[in-house]
Amino acid sequence: MTDKFEWEQPAETTRKSNGKYRYADETAMKLAARKNEWACIAIYDSYWSAQHRASRIRTGKLITYKNVGTFETTVRQTPEGYKVFARCTSVKSAFDEGRLEVRKESQRGHTNTT
Repeated sequence: MTDKFEWEQPAETTRKSNGKYRYADETAMKLAARKNEWACIAIYDSYWSAQHRASRIRTGKLITYKNVGTFETTVRQTPEGYKVFARCTSVKSAFDEGRLEVRKESQRGHTNTT
């Protein structure tokens, strides 16, 4: 260790987001914009992975969804895999008042298969 005391600003972080949370934020906002309409939000190979994701959205354990409103979810088996369907049943007042907006869609198509 070297003793050194100097006033300076920390460097900008170089940590990059993997896009996972950005996708969840966009999805929650899109669902809230079309309240009570079902949408397929992800496709999984494993039933338990799909069920886990659906449960975390429905119970508000995913903060992104909890901050936007309340959601219903269900999982259905299809030839493509286990699809997670969700819909927003109520939105927080900030969304209703226009302080939250649906963000621009991602440039590339997205199917979550994790």
